[in-house]
Amino acid sequence: AVAALSDAMNGLTAGGAPEATQKPENNVPQTGDNAQLGLVFGVLVLSAAGLAAVVTMRRRRS
Repeated sequence: AVAALSDAMNGLTAGGAPEATQKPENNVPQTGDNAQLGLVFGVLVLSAAGLAAVVTMRRRRS
């Protein structure tokens, strides 16, 4: 256990940054998240405005 801990400590750098590797990261997987957040938030704002209009109309009528 002490030898494994010692080996792990030897791999650390002074600044806490990981050591550079020779292998480039060309195989980063795609997340599949293609959501259009502008559209989602636009629909949210329109829904909130519609709800506010309905509540305002009902309060004025009663």
